[in-house]
Amino acid sequence: MELFAFDVDGTLVQGDEPLTALDVSEMNYHLAKGDAICIATGRPVTGATRYLAQLMDSPNRFAVGANGSFVESFAGERIASLGLTYGDYLKIRQLCLSPERAVYTYIGNEIGFHEYSFVVDEEYRWNRMTGKIDFNKTPLKPTDPITKIVVCSKVSDNQALERYMADKVPQGLRMLRSSPVFLEFINPRADKAEGVRMLAERLGIQGPEHIHTFGDAMNDYRMIATFDGTAMGNAVPEIKSVAKRVARPVSEDGVGHALADWFHN
Repeated sequence: MELFAFDVDGTLVQGDEPLTALDVSEMNYHLAKGDAICIATGRPVTGATRYLAQLMDSPNRFAVGANGSFVESFAGERIASLGLTYGDYLKIRQLCLSPERAVYTYIGNEIGFHEYSFVVDEEYRWNRMTGKIDFNKTPLKPTDPITKIVVCSKVSDNQALERYMADKVPQGLRMLRSSPVFLEFINPRADKAEGVRMLAERLGIQGPEHIHTFGDAMNDYRMIATFDGTAMGNAVPEIKSVAKRVARPVSEDGVGHALADWFHN
């Protein structure tokens, strides 16, 4: 068995579009062979399973979501979970809150916030999330579990915030960049690479040469560097520098062509 793990945004799709026909055909080829397909994304469960649902029926469909904060099968079996607490969110909100920023959380397939914004609405809609929690009306206990924390703002502000937060991240959290406008805070152990590793271990797959990863952004870095990594043509230079190969850009159906050209045998 081989394991194929794909980032979503900037790798499989741009925006809210479905998988291409070539992507579906090539992924189904591997599922039919008995290989495993994993969506490894910063999105929640629903944001991953919407793409897995476009593939053929198979028990070998999995999701590594919220940048490695959970690993789950398409059937809903939770394989691993590495989350945070509501208290962590309150600390980050206090440090990052600004009128030009949206600070919110994932709580499984729900989105939680104090300040409602179009960003929250877009996240909810794009990821087909199942609920919105207004913490002003429904506050949680500090120890209650959440999945991850997100701060969204304009590129220049988000980059300035990252520099500001470099030495201020509370103990027990890790900061990472998932896009030019998204700064995230997750469990220090959570990472797409760790989620993919745990899934491979669960499937009995040994050796990084049997784990094929695809990505474009810095939250894909360890996943691309650790395994048989393919960088998208539109990937940031740091990702291309550690990849085994570089595919066409996402705008040219890079994943589908990479699978057809290099992995269809």
